[in-house]
Amino acid sequence: MGYKDYPGNEELKKLFKKLISNGVLPQSLILQGGKFSFKEKTGFEIAKALHCEKGDGDSCGECKQCRLMSGLKTEDEGEIKPSHPDFLYIEPEKDIIKIDTVRNIMEFIISRPMISKRKVVLIKDIDKMNTQAFNAFLKILEEPYSYVYYILTTERLNLLADTIRSRCQVFHLKNVNKKIIYEFYNNIPEKNIDYALVIGVSPEDVSEDEVEVYGNLKAVLSELLDSGSTRYLIKLKEAYDSIEKNRKKEFLKILIGLLKKYFMNIIYNPDEKQEEISIIRDKIFKIEEIEQDIFKNMNIDIIFTVLISDIIL
Repeated sequence: MGYKDYPGNEELKKLFKKLISNGVLPQSLILQGGKFSFKEKTGFEIAKALHCEKGDGDSCGECKQCRLMSGLKTEDEGEIKPSHPDFLYIEPEKDIIKIDTVRNIMEFIISRPMISKRKVVLIKDIDKMNTQAFNAFLKILEEPYSYVYYILTTERLNLLADTIRSRCQVFHLKNVNKKIIYEFYNNIPEKNIDYALVIGVSPEDVSEDEVEVYGNLKAVLSELLDSGSTRYLIKLKEAYDSIEKNRKKEFLKILIGLLKKYFMNIIYNPDEKQEEISIIRDKIFKIEEIEQDIFKNMNIDIIFTVLISDIIL
């Protein structure tokens, strides 16, 4: 149980264990990292360790506190089902965290812990807070309760207001090498891990149906990029149109992940001409700009059209 259940960032794991066991973990911390950094998983493990009765900085998995936390899963493992009364998990709803959610945090922290020594609030993608929510949450950080710990995760630290960052200790998590991830999850089919890496979830939470859709999309996109055939462009558009509206954003994230992987493979090809590499780099920068537009809640259909016209064709 605990930090050993997932790969990467071993030195930081040791540091967190030491800080918790010595009782000097900052009450407000930001975990910044890419989608392969297991930042939500790390945040969850810190929360478990803070509640664990053993008190050695890691979760034992056996005490009452750990058993209550064991029913929880981080976002990259599946749905979180809070069963510990002194733990609160917050995630964006439709890619935004609103003021009402911060009010829920206020209600949670105002009373002392029920069964633990501490209360822990884990917030996924803190950068998704709107202005009202940010201002309200800042007041919470300015008037801290001694028994409350805040664990905030983000991929884009630059999107956070300085007033938030200045009141938190920031820890940078490195993306875990893909080879290490494949070795760690050696009991899971490689195609499942491949899909999980593209969309940034745990390989343990990938369904065969999702992998099949991913495989089909990957094949169509590869043929389209290599041949430029209108036939495959039509197939790609048909695949997009067939997706339910509430899943189109996820479809675009998968598409963007595949495009990045495709173009990065070209860049790392030693036989590729320098002028071609320059063009590909420009495409990657453009893809990253489009990816930002997804997080800004721009029109999904427009983003798909831009991907087709500016990147694929």
